[in-house]
Amino acid sequence: MQMRLFIPREHARVDDLNASLEAVLANNGVSRAIQGDVRLIVEELAGNAIEHGDVARIDAEEHELCVDIAIRDHLLTLEFRESGAPFNPLEQPSPDLDADILDRPTDGRPGPASGPPGGRNGRLSANG
Repeated sequence: MQMRLFIPREHARVDDLNASLEAVLANNGVSRAIQGDVRLIVEELAGNAIEHGDVARIDAEEHELCVDIAIRDHLLTLEFRESGAPFNPLEQPSPDLDADILDRPTDGRPGPASGPPGGRNGRLSANG
């Protein structure tokens, strides 16, 4: 079984994506525990892509999130894609290691912590 789901980069649509994913997973005999793990993973990845993806830096008429789902021989594979600009941590300034821990950003960039921007793709596989 293989399927691709798309949603616009909107927080309100993440629940729609998860509902579709859960229906597909349930129809293919995936356990409730793994369905819950998938929900959490998708909420985190989608939320971060929507919140921090820098769509202003790319040429795209429509910014989407995409999840590819494959189930073969009891192996579930999810591939997550989003259209934000890529983030290269090697292009960022070095962190101030002498600064107080509470003053340091958590994302490796100078300024307030905000999480990495978009342009990421990810793949997850699980047996179950």
